[in-house]
Amino acid sequence: MERNYFYLTEFSVIILDIREQFPLLPQEETIVIAEELGIKHPADPKTGDPIVMITDFLLTVDKGQGVFEVAHTIKMKDKLLEERVLEKFEIERENRSLSMLILSSFEIGEWKTIYDRLLINLVNDSGTWTSKSLKSIEGQGITVVKAKHSSKGVQHRAEVLLNKLDY
Repeated sequence: MERNYFYLTEFSVIILDIREQFPLLPQEETIVIAEELGIKHPADPKTGDPIVMITDFLLTVDKGQGVFEVAHTIKMKDKLLEERVLEKFEIERENRSLSMLILSSFEIGEWKTIYDRLLINLVNDSGTWTSKSLKSIEGQGITVVKAKHSSKGVQHRAEVLLNKLDY
């Protein structure tokens, strides 16, 4: 799935730069965020030392009126059931001040045109996911969930997310 997403972004005329597996630095920030959220920071299993967290893609996008960066994490829907994956998402979202958009469908096999449309809309809408843009793909049998920032705990946010995905 990540490879397909990479190819999509590679051939997009609006994407200036693609950085894969981009480190979330400084590491001290992710450690503090994990502590504040009550989450165990990822660590080396042998030494126990904290490891540098990463985001799948950091894209530099040119919308014609300015350049901005967008971080994207690509995960299969079934991974969202894993508590540890959700915890890491929360650290990443807080570190990059991200809102997360999750797309899922049991019916869609080819995502390229959907990703293309979303990227174009994202650029045209100044880096935000507008209701109009998201409704255009919901009509195709795709569940769209916006995971927003919340002061409630990770467990609560995970439960809300999974309920929205009809698990």
